[in-house]
Amino acid sequence: DVSQKPLTWKQYNLSRFRSSLRLESPRVDGYEIEFARVLEAEVRLGVWRRKLLLKVTVHDDIEGVADRYLGPGNVMRRADAFSRIGIAVALRSPVLVHHPPTGDCRESLAPLLDPAEMASCIERLAKEICESHRGSKQLALVGVHKRGVPLAQRIAAAMKAMPCAEVQLGTIDITQYRDDLKQMKALPKLEGSDIAFDVNDTHVVICDEVLYTGRTVRAALDELLDHGRPARVQLAVLVERPGREFPIQPDYVGIHAEASTDERVCVRFAEVDGRDQVYIQPSNLKDA
Repeated sequence: DVSQKPLTWKQYNLSRFRSSLRLESPRVDGYEIEFARVLEAEVRLGVWRRKLLLKVTVHDDIEGVADRYLGPGNVMRRADAFSRIGIAVALRSPVLVHHPPTGDCRESLAPLLDPAEMASCIERLAKEICESHRGSKQLALVGVHKRGVPLAQRIAAAMKAMPCAEVQLGTIDITQYRDDLKQMKALPKLEGSDIAFDVNDTHVVICDEVLYTGRTVRAALDELLDHGRPARVQLAVLVERPGREFPIQPDYVGIHAEASTDERVCVRFAEVDGRDQVYIQPSNLKDA
């Protein structure tokens, strides 16, 4: 969009539109382009103040609309330059190829996030939380064991370099608050919760690596409320996937991932697993 800049033929020459209003489909690494549509095109008519802006829906062909209403020799075809072009692009993630299930999410041919992309997501989460809590006097991040803890720690570390409230850290072990304890043959290892600050009147952001059914977050909320009455509770997750069984939605999301019920989103942190990685793998286990 160069609609606020003076136009010259040399600087903003889009002469490839001379015979057609069509653009070649853009390329985005890691994605397949299902379709790309020019939704709007704006040209200046002699002087800067006069303009012609043509808009269509994603279901229309802008070239056909221009010819139908403006004629085959219309100004859109004869323009030396455009001041604005609006394009809609539908992207589709490539088909993931998986190894046979190993039962431990150890390998994948198609990772969702590499270490650099994980760091970028966490940096963005920190920025969004910081912006949302400007002026907050009491702010705390609470990580859910196991991998919500390093997520909370990394977000807090990133927030230290930003102009936001001082952040306190805590951890929650939801084991005793799970709704499937009676169905387990062996109880998970108790990590223990560590909430050393006063929860009352504190703005709390619960951090977890994956949001799936919502049952983990439900359990975390139950335990958090046993520690006091927070002013506000929000949820930050690195990965959000479909499949909610409770009416719980995240406030801050690193990425949205599409996964079927027989697939598992695996998140790995160097602090726990020795490496940073996010990927999808077939699994007979159901995330919580």
